[in-house]
Amino acid sequence: MFLCLHTQKKEDPDEILKKFWEMEEAPRKKKKFTPEEMQCENVFRQSYRRLSDGRPQVRLPFKENPSESLGESRNQAVARWLAMERKLNKDENLKKDYMNAIQEHLDLEHMGRVSTSEKEHEIRQADGSVRYSCYYIPHHAVVKEESKTTKTRIVFDASARTSSGKSLNEILMVGATIQESLVIRLMKWRLYRFTLRGDITKMYRQVKVYEEDVDFQRMVFRFKPTDPIEDFGLNTLTFGTASAPYMAMRTLEEIAVDGEKKYPIGSEVVKSDFHVDDLLTGADTVQMVKTIWKEVREMLLAAKFPMRKWSSNSNEVLQQIPVEEREFQTTEITIDDSLKTLGIGWSPVEDHFFFKAPEINKTEVLTKRRFLSQAAKVIRSNGMVRSSCVAAEANVPEAVEDEN
Repeated sequence: MFLCLHTQKKEDPDEILKKFWEMEEAPRKKKKFTPEEMQCENVFRQSYRRLSDGRPQVRLPFKENPSESLGESRNQAVARWLAMERKLNKDENLKKDYMNAIQEHLDLEHMGRVSTSEKEHEIRQADGSVRYSCYYIPHHAVVKEESKTTKTRIVFDASARTSSGKSLNEILMVGATIQESLVIRLMKWRLYRFTLRGDITKMYRQVKVYEEDVDFQRMVFRFKPTDPIEDFGLNTLTFGTASAPYMAMRTLEEIAVDGEKKYPIGSEVVKSDFHVDDLLTGADTVQMVKTIWKEVREMLLAAKFPMRKWSSNSNEVLQQIPVEEREFQTTEITIDDSLKTLGIGWSPVEDHFFFKAPEINKTEVLTKRRFLSQAAKVIRSNGMVRSSCVAAEANVPEAVEDEN
């Protein structure tokens, strides 16, 4: 006779509440680099370079030989594409947006057809097993309705495991956390009398990877179900790979170092006032903000890091910015203008943060557990998904990052 007992422990609301506020605390100590993080930094330093047109290029930071680790991956990528294709065929609008996103990748040369097959990349090991010097990344669509620019984004799943049991992300170094916490960045932004905000267009995709690494960023695709499935290689840092956030942010830092002499003010701003691809900066005078905008814009544009969605709490600053590069396509900001910055609502005119809270049932007893539930809804409704914040802090890609 067998006796099975099942117990479930409910966490104390006091402990949950304590953890909720601890998540919001600013970090007190600077973390030391681990050996792997130092190795990742060395890969960046040794491989970073600027091409003839100014665009940066880096290597993928492998922690082990990919040709000895990765198994067959194309079959899974094909199966997942066919599933995605069936989904697209049921939604004409989604299909149109997805095809346009792929076409944009091709037009901008962020991806291109490859000339070799997976079979040609087979490597037979001494123990008789087969490894491959290439990797196929499955991809799918993520729709972000609140986005004012690109609502449908392509997300790549570099955590998909190959026949060897390992994925691309497992053999890539993630890199250290080199940016300030989201909370610290927002708090510092409040010190400025005149503020300036903007973000880098397609930040990851502005950084090229070395040609020999493109085979480890392959994908399959076709525009029509009647077409043969083709193989493509991604030529830039790819959203969904473990190392992309670190390599992109280090590249941004290095661009600032490159521009120290020509753009001294802009260089210091880029080093200190970015959170991933979002710039939150300002100064105590309008003239200084204008100088910051000019130097940052020119320096990053020279590195093929174009900026967009500029906004400010000063109309005088906005007058200097081309209308097509502004967040609001108007000559002056109004009381009705608002936007999200790092997931929090911001009113440029009143220059304050705000949250949109969900409706609360006033007849319901407000317990600690109920409070936590409502707080979570506020976070979700304002785009501040906890996993997204944690992922950004840890340099891990997350599905809703404004990459396109």
